[in-house]
Amino acid sequence: MIERYTEYPRQRYPNFKINTVDFGTLALREQVLVAQGTASLVGHHGTGMTHVFFIPEQSAMIKISPRTFGLAGFCHLSKMRQRSYFVINSMWVGDWEEETGTGSGTQHPR
Repeated sequence: MIERYTEYPRQRYPNFKINTVDFGTLALREQVLVAQGTASLVGHHGTGMTHVFFIPEQSAMIKISPRTFGLAGFCHLSKMRQRSYFVINSMWVGDWEEETGTGSGTQHPR
């Protein structure tokens, strides 16, 4: 399923290395090693984003979360580690349909 989200960036930026990792399937040591080799840590709001502690200098955290989700904890962690921090606001499909007045047959934006 994650491939549908990584297909476009892989085509658009063929020289970039894009890895998808489920930290929940890795031992802690492996998780830290992956994070240490990460230029941009991208993920949805959750405990996996605490790996900001291990990403190298000049790396960035990019958190995906609903726009109404106002928690700033990961922003503070990033600042503590002097890492760049960005948020991508997202919507649940039902919220998108309600806001746009569309039905479930609508093509949703990427």
